[in-house]
Amino acid sequence: MPWQVSRQHRTVIAAVLVVAAATATAAVFLRPHDSPGLSPHETSPGMYTYDAEGYRFEYHAPTGKEGLYDLRTDPNCLTSVLKDHEDVAKRCRSALTQDLKIERLEELRARYADEIRRLEALGYL
Repeated sequence: MPWQVSRQHRTVIAAVLVVAAATATAAVFLRPHDSPGLSPHETSPGMYTYDAEGYRFEYHAPTGKEGLYDLRTDPNCLTSVLKDHEDVAKRCRSALTQDLKIERLEELRARYADEIRRLEALGYL
């Protein structure tokens, strides 16, 4: 005979799973890193930004994702225009790598190797 779970219990179980997933995600991104502080371009752990020409270029090291935002029309950086302005993104990417004294942005991912493995294990990447 299969185990029967009431609707109320299913709702509670779902809520517990959502809270657990949110807690695990927060633990991955908010845990302290070895460095004492963030670099001027690291706005939060793993998020590197460079502002130029009225745009903000963002690189998220744990996922490797990039975004470019028009600060004049989208100051909250909600919609990436990277595909429409790849030339601007290329200049920002180059300037950011120079400022950080690295060859490629992908080098930043090494610092987050443990987080990347955890996110992949959880199915986020």
